[in-house]
Amino acid sequence: MWFAHVFFIGRLKCLVLTHGASLFSAVKEGYQRVDMAAPEELVKGMIGQALYLVGAPPEAIKKVMDEIQEIAFAKAADRMVQGSMNDMIKIYKYQRDDRNPRCLDYPVAIREMNHIPMKVLKYEYPAEAFVRGLGFSDYVLKPE
Repeated sequence: MWFAHVFFIGRLKCLVLTHGASLFSAVKEGYQRVDMAAPEELVKGMIGQALYLVGAPPEAIKKVMDEIQEIAFAKAADRMVQGSMNDMIKIYKYQRDDRNPRCLDYPVAIREMNHIPMKVLKYEYPAEAFVRGLGFSDYVLKPE
């Protein structure tokens, strides 16, 4: 199950998607209401791009794209995921902040936010947890 949340970086509206089990996250900067006209395409594009940026095998990306069929909206009740999603947003905002001496480009920031060991995953990286959960047990996130 995926969870979504809208947040702002300055005046720029952004959308974050977070996978509940692995905490793997994808972000779309410049999100607009018109993007929700085709939610399946929006979600597929965001997840596919994030998987590509973390170096997931093409077979894993195809598997996820084939599995996304229908999008349903509901209020999230999982507090662990909500807290982790808020942490991911803070990390992402910091990485994209111009005042940060290490300000990162959008693709690098996506990669970095999925390359932080999470306590709830027993200090595994969200990218590795997600791709391994798809059945690709030999996947390891390679450092840049």
